[in-house]
Amino acid sequence: MKFNPEKLTVLSLAITTTAISSMIAILGAYSRTADNTHRVILAAVSVVAAVAVHLLPATSGRTHKPLRLLTWTLCFIFVVYSHCATFVSLSEQSAEIRFSTSRLSRSTQERKDEIRRSLSKIQSRSVTTIARLIARAKSEEQVTALQLEMSEAQRAVRLQEQLDLLTATVGTAVVTDPVSARVTAITGWSPDSVTLTFSVLGAVMLELLGAILWIKTIGEGTSESCDQHPDSRLKSNDDSRRGSHDSASELAILRDALARGTCTTRVTDIRAFLRCGQEKAMLLRRELIQSQIRVARPENPESTRFYESPVHSRAAQ
Repeated sequence: MKFNPEKLTVLSLAITTTAISSMIAILGAYSRTADNTHRVILAAVSVVAAVAVHLLPATSGRTHKPLRLLTWTLCFIFVVYSHCATFVSLSEQSAEIRFSTSRLSRSTQERKDEIRRSLSKIQSRSVTTIARLIARAKSEEQVTALQLEMSEAQRAVRLQEQLDLLTATVGTAVVTDPVSARVTAITGWSPDSVTLTFSVLGAVMLELLGAILWIKTIGEGTSESCDQHPDSRLKSNDDSRRGSHDSASELAILRDALARGTCTTRVTDIRAFLRCGQEKAMLLRRELIQSQIRVARPENPESTRFYESPVHSRAAQ
């Protein structure tokens, strides 16, 4: 099959789109499980589904349309879900990177370091231990010393609670994408809804674009030879024009050809002239015989015979 520059460009775009879709499907498979065996299986299934979504509309014929439509729809839903998982995972990773480099992250880390330094300077025992010692103290000096140690222990407990709170904040805090933040402000949606919506739109766009490009590449490639050869195109148009006649029209055309001497009553000649099948040619010849038509052909005396019975028809074949 020969391709013109436009076809080559469309083919390149189709291959690139399918390759990108396959890579995204693989990334989605790896982001949804931690087991390597499961990753390989899920990635293989995702790639097959992505390729099927792109190539099935361009390579399938006219048979089994309900089954093909059901298969394509299931593959399409599966691939869109896989792509959405990849996009959401990438969005979360980007949010973590933005948070790690943000001013809030730096200030939080500085506060955590300060708390750790303060905790390292406190050498008191636990609050429960000090409380038991105070209950057993016999002198006022021991009680005073233990109360001072108790205040330091309680201060250590408060610092540890602050440190735990800051650690949890670092683990859960997310810096929203600037574009998503503006869309959220306009629409009133949550950042997660905005991310999921654009992930679905991106996945659907990629898959439909790949299917359209492959349809343009494969589905329309078979008509290129006719476009490059005018003779074959004219021949095809002539075939379709003659094929559109009904039996009466074909019989009239055949009668006119026999009268002008451009065709004989042989089945092979009728087939060649009308470009029809064996059964159609025999049917037309039988109709000529039944209507008792005398065929005259000056240059061929044999064509002046009068056909009276089907016996002559079988003898002529």
